[in-house]
Amino acid sequence: MTRRLEWIEWLHATLIFALLIPLACAVGDLPAPDGTAVFYVKCLFVAVPVAATQIAVRRAKTLGIYLLMCAALLAAVYAAVYGIPRLTGRYGFQGADVVYRIGMLVETAVIAAMRFMDRLRRIRYQSKREENPFELRAESFLNRPSMGFTWYFVVMYVLGILFDGKLLCDSALFGAVVYWLIALVYTFFGTTEHYFMLNKRTRGIPKRRLYAISGGMLCLFAGLVLAAVLPSFLLINARRYTDVREWFKDVPLVPSAYESDIEFRTPDSGMGGLPPMLLDELGEAPEPSKVWEVLFWVLGIAGAVVIVCGIVAAIKKLFEDFRKEADENGDKVENLPEPERAHFISAEPDGERSRIKRLYKRTIRKHRKDRPAQYEAPSEIEEKAGLSQDADMQALHTEYERVRYGR
Repeated sequence: MTRRLEWIEWLHATLIFALLIPLACAVGDLPAPDGTAVFYVKCLFVAVPVAATQIAVRRAKTLGIYLLMCAALLAAVYAAVYGIPRLTGRYGFQGADVVYRIGMLVETAVIAAMRFMDRLRRIRYQSKREENPFELRAESFLNRPSMGFTWYFVVMYVLGILFDGKLLCDSALFGAVVYWLIALVYTFFGTTEHYFMLNKRTRGIPKRRLYAISGGMLCLFAGLVLAAVLPSFLLINARRYTDVREWFKDVPLVPSAYESDIEFRTPDSGMGGLPPMLLDELGEAPEPSKVWEVLFWVLGIAGAVVIVCGIVAAIKKLFEDFRKEADENGDKVENLPEPERAHFISAEPDGERSRIKRLYKRTIRKHRKDRPAQYEAPSEIEEKAGLSQDADMQALHTEYERVRYGR
């Protein structure tokens, strides 16, 4: 399982870094010499530094060995992006080729530096954990695929439209679809394994059945993602671009001619600068296809149905939570018979019960940062708070169990 998640982490970092070179080409107005698909596949070569640096930072015992591994990796990347094109006779001097070669070397160096910093943070975390067991570990974004990174691909797509970059738009669209799928798979495996870790003492639900149920939901969400991006792939050639660099240039004035009737007219008398005879030859604009109209109507109705179902489900969940028969500690609330309830209230006033519970929670909250889980017993809560050997806490523990579980 760990090996599967590691492959997904490598692919996550590869898709993140693969868009930086197309972004530089779009900003510099440099077209891809080999075509969009071929150039993007070449950008995916950054997967080699991503995986190699991860293996190097894990295997290297000293800083010198790690630096030697990184130097060998840089030499290998240099040979791949400079040497192989020269040997095959495909070494180009166009702007996009130069940006690609420099970008691959820079990305390799940046990834190696980030891996090095991650290892330093891991060592510091281990030293701090000995003093504070509740110290939280800061995970690097290289090892944490998440749905939140979708904004990165959206921003890249918008930048591609603004800078008239078809290469960047196509790369961001493809990367967003693949990233959504791998993020779903990573969440699927990580959440399921975390559930098994928390409930390793429970029985009754086979592991295969639980994976089948959660796998079905994974396939459902993956189908929804593919259905949502399908129109973008079908209309990829109808995408409209603009160029922000043209927005700040001086707009030339249209020359005008002075006529005898004291009117200023443009030289072209047709609509949009086209002569009337040419407009007659072109004829009227073709009507939009009925197939696209039906497709957009179907997608719109399906989206509306999904939104309505989601709202209804959310309202239903609110009512269910309102009627939930459990208190804040997770104990089930039952209606006791009238004689037992009267005896319970008379034997233990509600004011004292509330006071002891508040005092217990305040003491635990003072010595423990995280919130105790519902399945934890009071002894487990006190042990994780570091109060299992405290005499005052033991006395409070006895009173708390008496008012919580006693009659």
